[in-house]
Amino acid sequence: MIGRYLRLMVLGGLPLLAACVHQIRPDHPSSVVEGRASYREQAQAGGGTARYSLALGESAIQPVAQIQVAPRYPVMLIPLHLPARDIPAQLAVDGNGHVYNVIVPGEATADPALQAFVAAIRTAVAQWRFSPLIIQHMAADADGNSHVVDQSRPPFSQFYVFHFELKNGVPVSGSVARAAVDTEAVRP
Repeated sequence: MIGRYLRLMVLGGLPLLAACVHQIRPDHPSSVVEGRASYREQAQAGGGTARYSLALGESAIQPVAQIQVAPRYPVMLIPLHLPARDIPAQLAVDGNGHVYNVIVPGEATADPALQAFVAAIRTAVAQWRFSPLIIQHMAADADGNSHVVDQSRPPFSQFYVFHFELKNGVPVSGSVARAAVDTEAVRP
């Protein structure tokens, strides 16, 4: 199952795959139900989201996820045996790399199950940390050498899809992250 969430990560020009799977011990050892929760970064195609555009003489250092904790399947939903569910979410990240808002489409009118999944997502992403988006303003000196004049750390957004699933067995949580590759960051 985790194979379908593997993403290519580029580090120093070398491609590599990054994945993490770990077992979560159930609070009740007699439980025979497995709760699976994972996430993957989602590419946003155009529509409706403002993006930072770099001006001449500007460069950007892309934000990278440094700490990501997978959400736990809500214990109160395990007895309901709900079908697998994918929940898209927009994470708003401040200039220091902390998630300060989570936006889930349809959350305002969500059923109790979706509200429980969103609460699990919020609990997990409150622990996430990103390197900041850094926009550098460059200038050339008299010799034509470029150097950084100043820089800013604006807020940005990342889009993820969180996957929740039940299977018989022991609770397991899987997670995968992918590095951003474009030079624009999405504004919250």
